[in-house]
Amino acid sequence: ILPTNIRSKIIAINTFLCSIIVLLGTWFAGFWIERSEGLSGFMFLIGTGTIVGIAAIAFQAFFPGGNRIIRKSHSREHFINILKAFKDKDFVGLLWGIAIFIFIVQGVASFIPLYMKDIIGIDSGKVVQLTMWTTAGTIIAVYFWGWAADRFGGKPVFVSGVMFHILMPFLWYAIPRHAGNLSYYSAIVVSFIGGLLCCA
Repeated sequence: ILPTNIRSKIIAINTFLCSIIVLLGTWFAGFWIERSEGLSGFMFLIGTGTIVGIAAIAFQAFFPGGNRIIRKSHSREHFINILKAFKDKDFVGLLWGIAIFIFIVQGVASFIPLYMKDIIGIDSGKVVQLTMWTTAGTIIAVYFWGWAADRFGGKPVFVSGVMFHILMPFLWYAIPRHAGNLSYYSAIVVSFIGGLLCCA
């Protein structure tokens, strides 16, 4: 649907708008948890997120299109066509690259909040709010990465992102432990840098 010369820019703008919503939601989550006791704050946020998620799915019904597709080939032919795509070495290489990147980055990112709370010594509410700074970095950098992908191609941007992400574990490790505000502000800087790189 979108012309290839502006596709990445449009995706970048969409990511920018979504990031604004994430930023506001994350701020509220951190604000709420700081003022809650036990698991009640988390349960309220999970319940609210569930309701918002169901509403978001319901709004999809208003999107244009979606009529039943008239099948022009048998499912076996469709399956054969899918298998043909996996004969393309470049395509398979791309899939492996994306899979490994997601496994490494997201696998580690899942434990970052626990690391910040238990090892660095940051309060739970502030740990949640660190995501705000990651999102802020994303908002600032997303258009640049979209422009770079249109200008130089997706591969250089992807490779650059992987190379930059190698630095993140070293930055996390360098955050001072149990140093009060110094730990928190250092974590903010590292989270912001992570946001600048996450769109690559």
